[in-house]
Amino acid sequence: MKIPPKSQVGSLNRSAVFKMVILIIILIVAIILNFPAARVAYLWTEDLELHMTNNTTWLGMSSQQKMAWVFIPGFYFIGLIVYYGTAYRTHRKRLFINGLEEGTVMYIHGFNDVNSNIYDWACILFNKFRHMPWEHVPRPLSRDYYENEFGEDRMVLYYKLDAFVAPWRWKRMVIENPDDLTVGGYSAFLTGQYIKAVAHPYNRILNYSILISNKPYSTVKPDYEKFENYHEKIVDRVQRTNISLLQGNPSIMGPSVKNNIMIQTGDRISEELELMDDDEKKEILGELNEPTNA
Repeated sequence: MKIPPKSQVGSLNRSAVFKMVILIIILIVAIILNFPAARVAYLWTEDLELHMTNNTTWLGMSSQQKMAWVFIPGFYFIGLIVYYGTAYRTHRKRLFINGLEEGTVMYIHGFNDVNSNIYDWACILFNKFRHMPWEHVPRPLSRDYYENEFGEDRMVLYYKLDAFVAPWRWKRMVIENPDDLTVGGYSAFLTGQYIKAVAHPYNRILNYSILISNKPYSTVKPDYEKFENYHEKIVDRVQRTNISLLQGNPSIMGPSVKNNIMIQTGDRISEELELMDDDEKKEILGELNEPTNA
């Protein structure tokens, strides 16, 4: 596992402190009251077993018994709903890629705007409740596999496709451009053009994918005057090159000049003709002046 440096200077992670205080208070109160939530649930199940064995119906129950049957499970149900809406769903966001749901986000490594339990626990265990760089957050499986060429951690999104998936089976997606990721209260949205898969040489667990940014296609108004100037300069350069080559070896360059003479300007044609001997001039001028068949 990649162990972070022991001495790191960072500001106090108030979220980590708050979570640890809440956990300690809950444990202390639970111990003092003999774990009331667990004890009440156990007594309720005993009462349920008693009513099932003596065939007690709803009409045969007293008012207190009916209230216990209804309200006691309700407290647990409400507690689960509150936990689901405030703790679980805020950290287990639904992942949408280009508008389609692709799974459940479990952890985003390197995204500072996400209040991650994993990051907070890393600060508690490895940096004395103080913030630490994302590069120093321990990753037991991947280690430094997701570092870029500068030795910095890439942003890695861990997500799962099914309800029950082991952590080492989570899918991994490297986000090259953080602007492609939008995180809401209960959802995370990614936009991109296509996904590129990267395979680890020997450990398939570390395979990951990269969502390539979808850059919009944009056009600009062409500068025709600038294009025309460039075109004239290119044509002039090509023609002067042909003249130089023709001076060096007229017999070889003659056919090339003959094939391209019709697209050259009058001045260039005159210059090239002056470089030819009489036989070449007659041959080229004769073909140019041949009458066409009606």
